[in-house]
Amino acid sequence: MYYFYVLESLVDKSLYYGSTKDLRSRLKYHNSKKVTSTKLKAPYRVKYYESYGTMKLAERRELNVKKNWAAKEELKKRI
Repeated sequence: MYYFYVLESLVDKSLYYGSTKDLRSRLKYHNSKKVTSTKLKAPYRVKYYESYGTMKLAERRELNVKKNWAAKEELKKRI
């Protein structure tokens, strides 16, 4: 199983979007402050996730949300 996920910073409530095969490990990695784009706002919690059968589908969802304002706004309404 592969995941598209949304993390929420416990510092300022900002959101981060990503995809991974192992959601628990990825959250621990973000919270270890080893990810350049998220280290200043750690710690995080998983706010939302979707599961997919392939990594390609999870990555496609991530890119769609990151590049498509309407998709991002629709997602924010659901979470």
